[in-house]
Amino acid sequence: MPRYLLQACKHLFKRSIQLSQYLLFPELCLHCKDPLMGRRYLFCASCRDYLVLVDSAQRCPRCFGSGRCVCSQFPPSMHRVATAFEGMGPARALIHAFREGGRPYLAKDIAAFMVQQCMLLDFPFPDLLIPVPSSFVHATVRGYAPSILLAKEMGLLMKRPVKRLVAKQSGYFQQTKLTGEQRAELPADLFVSRGRFSIEHLTVLLVDDLIGSYATLRRVSWLVHEGRAQRIFGIGASFDLI
Repeated sequence: MPRYLLQACKHLFKRSIQLSQYLLFPELCLHCKDPLMGRRYLFCASCRDYLVLVDSAQRCPRCFGSGRCVCSQFPPSMHRVATAFEGMGPARALIHAFREGGRPYLAKDIAAFMVQQCMLLDFPFPDLLIPVPSSFVHATVRGYAPSILLAKEMGLLMKRPVKRLVAKQSGYFQQTKLTGEQRAELPADLFVSRGRFSIEHLTVLLVDDLIGSYATLRRVSWLVHEGRAQRIFGIGASFDLI
């Protein structure tokens, strides 16, 4: 058989296998669950149009709050907080698939959106990225820590170092299961420093996956502030509608 015919047969066989897989196990849009026309996308064309960054208009320029401002709860060195997405629609489905759906590889795409948001909001390039930690138990059960994966991917894109300088104490309920009032009542020592570290005069970017009541980010920012960071910024993947 001529070589070109053999290559054509191999290609047709490969395509037939792909088609049979699609027919038997079609990929579905993460949000609306409609079948996708291929495996290259996570969303259908309609849902992709709604995967947009949060508009900073009508939001507090410091805490990024809409309707309520929590600036007074942050340390003086905390300059600005933002998120890439609202906690609704296709973005909510994307973050849920990343956090709870066993898809750690989505960190690369989500981190790209977060870096783009930082650039649009004129965040300075940080000297250091610090992931907001999750508890050891939850990270072990999930198999990965979302904020750490996001910080690593952002660090690669920004060409900046990532250091895990803060740890979360074990023995507390998962914060996504708590109300805003319950999160605000969490103990002050929920987060602790991982040994001694020097971040004096540095610009630090705190990276979190979800920002809800700001309780977690507030506690971590005060720890970093006590380390004498010159400027602190915070970026989350999405707001958590609690």
